[in-house]
Amino acid sequence: MSACARWLLVAALMVTAPVVEAENAAALVARVQAAGIQNSIDGPGIRPWHLTVSFQLFDDQQKPREQGTMEEWWAGPDLYKISFASPSYTATEIKNKDGLFRTRGSQGWPYMLRVLHQMEVHPMPSDKAIEQSTAKLEQRSIGKVKLDCIHLKPGDKKLAEMMPADDMLPPVEDPTYCFDHDGNALRLYSLIGYLEVAQNRMGIFEQRTVALDVFVTDIGPNVMTAHVMALTGYQPNAADFDTSSPAWEKAHKPVSDIYIGPVVIAGRKTGGAIPHYPETAREQHIQGTVVMTAIVGTDGHIHRLEVVASPDKALSKAAQDAVQTWTYQPYLLYGAPTEVETTITVNFRFG
Repeated sequence: MSACARWLLVAALMVTAPVVEAENAAALVARVQAAGIQNSIDGPGIRPWHLTVSFQLFDDQQKPREQGTMEEWWAGPDLYKISFASPSYTATEIKNKDGLFRTRGSQGWPYMLRVLHQMEVHPMPSDKAIEQSTAKLEQRSIGKVKLDCIHLKPGDKKLAEMMPADDMLPPVEDPTYCFDHDGNALRLYSLIGYLEVAQNRMGIFEQRTVALDVFVTDIGPNVMTAHVMALTGYQPNAADFDTSSPAWEKAHKPVSDIYIGPVVIAGRKTGGAIPHYPETAREQHIQGTVVMTAIVGTDGHIHRLEVVASPDKALSKAAQDAVQTWTYQPYLLYGAPTEVETTITVNFRFG
């Protein structure tokens, strides 16, 4: 090739590079959308199913805390029954034509059980969130496994700050989803706070990919593991979704419809105690970040507070004791005070 021809080729590449990059970005968004279908079992075209999952929760010292099961009978997005059974939480929830019901006297799902349900049934973000995002590809290797990791960046700032929660979990503002290098099977992704989900052994149901063994980690240590015991086709029975007996009551939504990002909510804080560094943790040189989910009520006070990740029990308690006193300017939606869910982090550092 002559010097002139080489120069012409380079010039052509320089001109077309931005177009190729734009096409690649669009292709990445399309890939995430396709992966959203492939890795979810609650979408259109799926026949009714029955799922049974066992799970193990761990404490701050990496010791097994409790075991339990989740079981779901799914006949459609508006017809399903979900049961949890564990030492700390046992309840059943039914969605039917009359609304959402829960066993009488039971509370909404604890955060980690919401995580469990999302990662087994619908781990990917909503189509709206994907469409409003730009995408960037990073290739990673975990051992001998090559992964294509797609990082999503919301294109609309308001969408990142306030978005209806999908599947009862607030959205991750800048999520990363890692897929098999030669396909769209989801293998690793981020959750709110510092949690990551690793999906190891995979299975196929109705041509959809299902994680059979899942590990939720908090910057290294396990927080929860889960194992799919069974996933089979199911013939719906009207009696399975009957909520006419006194054992059932209308359920309140376990989280707010509106999620506010931590930066936005921090700017609305009006008062509250400063977290105290526990002497026991300081003496043992324990430091780190406590991540919590919180419901801020229409009065600006904390109505619900749950630790999602923490390096130590003493730090968890110190963070909760302080944050429980925090107050905020009520969030206004169309001029009316609105209950919102948010993420609050408390950093304990030496120095």
